[in-house]
Amino acid sequence: MIKKAHSFFNQKILVIIFIFCIFVACFSLMKNASNKITFSNVEIFKDINVESVMNTCEKFDVAAYYPVTKNKKVNKELKALVDMHINKLEYDAKYYIPKNLDDKLNLLIEYKVEKANNDIASFIFKTNYSQGKSFIRSDIFTMTYNLHSGKKLYLNNFFNEKSNYIYELSEISKDYLKSINDIDKKIVNWFIDDINTSFQYSFDGYSFSSSHLTIYFNSNKISSNLSNVFEVKIPWENIKHLLKSNVYTAVRKGQAVVNNHGLRQKI
Repeated sequence: MIKKAHSFFNQKILVIIFIFCIFVACFSLMKNASNKITFSNVEIFKDINVESVMNTCEKFDVAAYYPVTKNKKVNKELKALVDMHINKLEYDAKYYIPKNLDDKLNLLIEYKVEKANNDIASFIFKTNYSQGKSFIRSDIFTMTYNLHSGKKLYLNNFFNEKSNYIYELSEISKDYLKSINDIDKKIVNWFIDDINTSFQYSFDGYSFSSSHLTIYFNSNKISSNLSNVFEVKIPWENIKHLLKSNVYTAVRKGQAVVNNHGLRQKI
């Protein structure tokens, strides 16, 4: 028992040290950019690990963190997404000539995970760009998977397509966005109209937890403060009438979605 306790203690110390190292690396890379770029209170899941890509040269610095699950297909796709953003920075820097070492391009990619139940996980990535001491922008992109099957999931996997869920989600989002002071009032009306007509193309991501749905809007569409990412959190209780019959019960209980025969349903 003492050996097991000692081993567990050592593992906790290693995790704390690792998280501290990540924080130091992120802070060092983006210390002059913005104080709003890092995720806080990130939940750690025992079945999801973290990997990193560090790249530095005379033109740019990259620090990218991404999740590793037990599903190889999911891992491949998540890593490909991260690589795509890194490759784009490398392409943009091809003809870039920094004035000095403090004028390099910087990219920090961080992430957090939300779980709807044992199988369903949403990965929320945040890309943070800067040039030397000048912050450029932060953007969000998200992916949701069934970690058991490796299937990529979308809103229509959760919502009853016969319900008018697109309209109701857009109305909730509009009410929230109208209440935010940081939004540019000159363009907010145009953006609200755009949500009315093409909601699924107006937001920049979504994630699912056991308690709520979150819809994300990048600031470049509606705010002059490009460090902001707007989150609309909608409790499942408020929209349960729009969900497929098996979804609400599953996410509220934190269980895998199963059918009457005890088999995982295709969600």
